[in-house]
Amino acid sequence: FYPKDATPGCTQEACSLRDAYALFREQGIEIVGISYDSPQSHAHFKQKYHLPFTLLSDSTREVAKAYGAY
Repeated sequence: FYPKDATPGCTQEACSLRDAYALFREQGIEIVGISYDSPQSHAHFKQKYHLPFTLLSDSTREVAKAYGAY
């Protein structure tokens, strides 16, 4: 879970995960980012920073609540 697409902290973290993505995959780890942003915002963020992992929109905040990630 992360707060918002394209903010300085989230962008830095997403790019770090992108850069290490192959190492995670070698270990059988799949990365999925979830935030309250729209699918369109995710598509732009993913394209702009060449993110190889899935970004999911939790606009209703139900998933965040289920995981205790407010």
